[in-house]
Amino acid sequence: MNKIAAVLSFFFAAVFLTAQPYTDLELIKQAASAFEQHRFDEARDALENVAVKNTEVLTNIAMCYEELKRPGNAVLNLLRARQHAGIGQRLKIRLHLDRIAEKVAGRPVDASPMTRIFDVFRDIAGGISLLVLQLLFLLFWILLFYSGRSPFFHPEWLPQQGKLYRRVSEGLKTVVRPLAGIVCILLGAMLAHHWYESSTTVGVVVKKRAQLLSGPSSSFHSVASLREADVVAIGTTLENYHKVQAQSGTGWVADTSIGVV
Repeated sequence: MNKIAAVLSFFFAAVFLTAQPYTDLELIKQAASAFEQHRFDEARDALENVAVKNTEVLTNIAMCYEELKRPGNAVLNLLRARQHAGIGQRLKIRLHLDRIAEKVAGRPVDASPMTRIFDVFRDIAGGISLLVLQLLFLLFWILLFYSGRSPFFHPEWLPQQGKLYRRVSEGLKTVVRPLAGIVCILLGAMLAHHWYESSTTVGVVVKKRAQLLSGPSSSFHSVASLREADVVAIGTTLENYHKVQAQSGTGWVADTSIGVV
């Protein structure tokens, strides 16, 4: 099934790159042929040389790394692919990331329903452009704060003293204002997620093991050990070391062990 998905993914990448330089399209065809023949290293090398790496190309590179048993590089390219992906693509990438996590852990990854819901929410938020979210937030904010004053909620074509007028007016207020408030909260959370993604530099451990050190040098003692495919938030960079925030703590990691998304 993965092979079929890979071939289809190569096809869509080739369609996108039809308008790109001829060499890119040739590289895509070479990669597809090599992948079908299980020459995953050749397929990866061909795709790495593609000039325009869209979401599909990066996803295909991740598939090659996954077949080569290099989960760190696979996760790195999937996270890069997700940066400019739509909602549907992001949800597929999420499933792909979960599959790799299960392979690394050697067991099914347990996640609470709330975690799953939050992951889906993040994928939906990231798949909507920032401009669209801002315009929608402005629209519903206007509905929320001006619904009681707008003529729309006081129909002039109804008798001012009639029961029907009061029912329609109050009904519109009762439905629209709470709905607009809920939507504003959701859109605000999506905008906050966009801000977090744009302000946070993410890295992935691409070595089998990486030591989390107390300082930016190998002479410092180890705080914890990171495993391949662990995702970290990168803070400052000093010489050849990144200061990162990982699940196991905060420390410094050699830049050769981290791939920056």
